[in-house]
Amino acid sequence: KICYFDGFAGRGEYSDGSAGSPLLALEAMEKVISNTNVREFNYNCYFIENDIDNYNNLQEIIERDKLKFPSVNHIVCEHSDFDTYINKLLDYADEKNLKLVPSFFFIDPFGYTGVNFNTIKRILKQPKTEIFFNFMIRDINRFLNLPEQAKNMNLFFGNDSWKSLTIFTGKERQKALRDLYINNLLDQGIAKYAWPFKICEDNKRAPLYYLIYATNHFKGFSVMKNIMYNQNEHFAYLGPDEHAYQIAKHQPKLFNVEIESLKSFLLSTYNNTSKTYDQIEKETYMSNPCIDKHYRQALLELEKEKNVRIQRVTSKKNGLRGDDLVYFR
Repeated sequence: KICYFDGFAGRGEYSDGSAGSPLLALEAMEKVISNTNVREFNYNCYFIENDIDNYNNLQEIIERDKLKFPSVNHIVCEHSDFDTYINKLLDYADEKNLKLVPSFFFIDPFGYTGVNFNTIKRILKQPKTEIFFNFMIRDINRFLNLPEQAKNMNLFFGNDSWKSLTIFTGKERQKALRDLYINNLLDQGIAKYAWPFKICEDNKRAPLYYLIYATNHFKGFSVMKNIMYNQNEHFAYLGPDEHAYQIAKHQPKLFNVEIESLKSFLLSTYNNTSKTYDQIEKETYMSNPCIDKHYRQALLELEKEKNVRIQRVTSKKNGLRGDDLVYFR
């Protein structure tokens, strides 16, 4: 069983005939179900939309096209704002001592209102949840100094620490606001892993928004990071002015995807120690933009250079994964 929540679902179909995010999600899952060997796959979709015109269109299109998605078990359209509906759902779960089934929350607000930080906190406290959040940095930065927006900013960030950033301007403030939100997730123990993917305006370097992914499970983080890296033609995955996040220190990333830099980083981090391959990834995946294939390449090159010795436990011969032990010299 899995659930997909679209927190700001919008329309089912736009005036130009293009599909809204709910239909795209249904189409994607239909493909997944048709290509899996998992038996009794149970997939449930919840589309939440507060605008009545959008909601009516969404219901109409879902009703029109529902036969195209025979494998999807449950499709629910809710006329509600995101915070109200999700907190009502979580209140019910708490009252009945229930837990959500594994759930993915796509949260795509228009602006920055309607997403209470406490709601994000409650979602990620559920044991098998993850969020993909459109952090509208341009709008947040634009309205940050308006006194009448102070309450909304407090709700959005979860505290008033954003006030200390009003003295900054331009790119410096945008990055600081992004870092503040992610650090709030990490420092408060809400998420173990969080990473921003920058989306820029057409023909400009300036970020339009960040897609922030957050989870408490390394597997989810690893999969999402790999997916987004492989979508480089569509997303500004990590520019040279980006920061990465480390659970303990939230250090700026040391390098872009350069194997030699990764090799140096691993040698200095694990000098005269031994770690399994899985431990190395889990401990350092938020300190650089590299993904699994870069780690394997770097460590196998270090083995050839006799800077590390690898004891194969999980893999065979020249492979590298799982519990394979890496001894750093």
